[in-house]
Amino acid sequence: MPKNHSDRSPPVRQNGSNSHQISSKNPLCRHPVCSTVIPLYRDIEISNESSTFRGTFTALTIAGLLLAAPAFAQDDMSSTASPDSTQPGSDTNVGGGNSTTDTGSTAAVPKRAWTITPNVTLEEIYSDNINLTPSNLAVSELVTEIAPGITIEGATKRLKAHLDYQAKEFIYGNQGNQNNNLQNSLNAFGTLELVENWLFVDANGSIGQQSLSAFGATPGAGYANNQNSTETRNWGVSPYIKGRFWDEGNYEFRYQKTRQTTSSSEASGYSGDQLSGKVGSSISNSKLGWLANYNRSNNSYSNSTTSDSQETVFSALVVYRFDPQFNLSLGVVNDKNDYAGRSVTSTGPDIILDWKPSPRTAMLAQWQKRTYGYIYNYSLSHRTPLSELSYTLNRGITTQPNSLTYVGLGGLYDLLYQQLASSYPDPNARATATQNILNAYGLPANAIVLGEALQNQVTLQRQQTLSYIKRGARDVLTVSYSQTDNNSLTSTTLLGMTSSSFLTSRIKQDGINVNLSHKLSGKSNLSATCSYLRSQSDDLSNFKSTQSMYGLSYATTLGQKSAFSASLNRNRFSASTSSYTENSITLLLSHRF
Repeated sequence: MPKNHSDRSPPVRQNGSNSHQISSKNPLCRHPVCSTVIPLYRDIEISNESSTFRGTFTALTIAGLLLAAPAFAQDDMSSTASPDSTQPGSDTNVGGGNSTTDTGSTAAVPKRAWTITPNVTLEEIYSDNINLTPSNLAVSELVTEIAPGITIEGATKRLKAHLDYQAKEFIYGNQGNQNNNLQNSLNAFGTLELVENWLFVDANGSIGQQSLSAFGATPGAGYANNQNSTETRNWGVSPYIKGRFWDEGNYEFRYQKTRQTTSSSEASGYSGDQLSGKVGSSISNSKLGWLANYNRSNNSYSNSTTSDSQETVFSALVVYRFDPQFNLSLGVVNDKNDYAGRSVTSTGPDIILDWKPSPRTAMLAQWQKRTYGYIYNYSLSHRTPLSELSYTLNRGITTQPNSLTYVGLGGLYDLLYQQLASSYPDPNARATATQNILNAYGLPANAIVLGEALQNQVTLQRQQTLSYIKRGARDVLTVSYSQTDNNSLTSTTLLGMTSSSFLTSRIKQDGINVNLSHKLSGKSNLSATCSYLRSQSDDLSNFKSTQSMYGLSYATTLGQKSAFSASLNRNRFSASTSSYTENSITLLLSHRF
């Protein structure tokens, strides 16, 4: 499995695409999520009715560019390795995956620079409430899901790329009017080095299902007739330069373009532009250094009553290294924005504490004064050879819900991908490690994990998350808890849907996801999943909803390239406007070519 080429500035996925919360990588702004190739569909105008075509076209465009990439990416198999399943300093091979090196030989076996793996999934689903209605109106249904897909991995001298795409077609037994319900799932990210060690381009593309309102049912597995679900399509491209000057100076200047569209007329699209730069001195050979940051962002929402907004932030800090493990940064930050409909400016302190007491433990704390109050970021992570523990608490500006930055391959895959971020900062290595865990323990990648809903404006968000993953010889346990508090910064109180029935200025959500898998044998596994989400508005609207999902599944391999699974699931939703319970049985057969 490929090595982590950190010197080639691998793409970095962060929570909150184009979000301006404080990041542990860049204290002043969240750098763009990295991706594969620059999508070309941004200039194509297609109606909502043709959104299926748009999603498929996007995925095929990205796949085509990836297939053509070796021609210009200096494909050199003898000098290129693909990301390892273990990071430098890691203690174990995640998920029991096989090593890429033959220890019995004198030299490592070279990996292919490009790997293309087609796949197909056939699933039969029985639901006793396909329309997610109250029990007295429940209708049962048999659904067949056919999902062809493709995975592309690229690791050449100049290009690191990853793409996963799947097209899900649902065929209904009794409700023929629901047929032709094609759903796209895409995760694509990568970095292209145009000029060696100086000019780079990060790009990303993702397609997935998202909740329209925080007070409605979540999309789930996608087969049910859920009126609160829409397909979201996101892409981003970010050219940047970075280098060194004098003996200890370094710089990075970046432009990021982000766009989001949806297939629903009740959801807002998003377009964002961000220009950022940082210049500073290294403290590797001295105790004293300095850092200057600049960030300018513009945000625009379509199909929304909110006006376009922008923010400009500049900060200057002095960095002092007490020892190689502990750094203290002190400085000032100037902030100017028009989020509240008028231009306001503030100047305040900027403080950063960065402590790494051991290679396995890291702590970060930062405070900044902005026009909308103090923003902060606290994070703690610790790992052992077979476990990962992380905690974050932050307050800052967000432009899109965090779940839009998930990789989009399924709830449990997304959760594991985030939990492994501290050990695998390189997205290629992290994607490989995530898939290794799923394969080794027979975990379903699309096990439901409840997440956030869409939003139609810049919000001030306070969020805390706690995640834990424990791996053993026969078992793996993942636990994730999150709590978010979103506040409107504008006079417009609409969050989520454009429907007037969901007007609110503040939304609080808290949820927990637990997944446990046990190996019955070398080929079969038994897994249990549980998710709970509670949403409420903290104003006169007084909206409330709760949703819980439970699942039990059995999975086994059928040879080296095929697998079979069977699962039982229960979904309960309760709100002031409607409530329902749904039970389902699924049989799934998958094959990799």
